[in-house]
Amino acid sequence: MLQKIAVLSTDSTGWTKEVNLISYNDKKPVLDIRKWSPKGKMSRGITLKAEELEALQEVLATLQIEQGEINYGYGN
Repeated sequence: MLQKIAVLSTDSTGWTKEVNLISYNDKKPVLDIRKWSPKGKMSRGITLKAEELEALQEVLATLQIEQGEINYGYGN
């Protein structure tokens, strides 16, 4: 792990959903999102390369979040 970026949430059992910057085998860093147990056990997650993260940023910019609801685009 190169850098711990954020803890998005913690559930009632102590598992945290984290965003971290990691690198496998000295390759380019990727963004990693997954759950971690209080004892350091990790669950399945997702990794995003820089290009994928840019695409995700574009998608997230189109979302509207109001009162806990997620809405996409223009009236969809």
